[in-house]
Amino acid sequence: MQVVDDGGKLVMEGFSASSSVHINKLPADALSPDGYELPTMEEFNRMFDATDYVWMMWSGSHTLRTPWEGHSLVRREQRRRNDVAVGSVQMADVLYARMWSPDFPDCEPVVWYGPGAQWNADGIQHSGHYNNILFAVCSPEGAGWYFSGAMNALYLQKNGAGTKDTRILRFKKSPVEYIYGV
Repeated sequence: MQVVDDGGKLVMEGFSASSSVHINKLPADALSPDGYELPTMEEFNRMFDATDYVWMMWSGSHTLRTPWEGHSLVRREQRRRNDVAVGSVQMADVLYARMWSPDFPDCEPVVWYGPGAQWNADGIQHSGHYNNILFAVCSPEGAGWYFSGAMNALYLQKNGAGTKDTRILRFKKSPVEYIYGV
């Protein structure tokens, strides 16, 4: 889906509140291009599942609840853009945040960004901003992650949301299934 200007209100083009399928409960490759899949909840937890609040409105660091491959510190750098316009709507304070572990200096950071989720006809603006991002996660239980709150209190929250909520799709490369010419 694409964000569009609907008479001065930003909405997801083609949004319908009548969806009955929970994206997070689908197979990992149901929405992905060939050779890719949605990351699992465990994989998102490797960056998001902290011992305390992860405040997304500031740069900083957080400690993971369960260390992964010996690392527990995640650093994040938050930036804002004020030059994004969709149709007649000027979007202010659009966040993007990069996260990385100092324990893996050769690995590139992951950058999180995207439009806020839409769950009704009111569009993607919530609490006066466009940064309430809901991530699609492969989880049979329907679990997930969400940037929740207002601009002065934006934090990561476990939240799989409902069937009608739009999500940001981020894919990872699937394991190789066949090797030819061996």
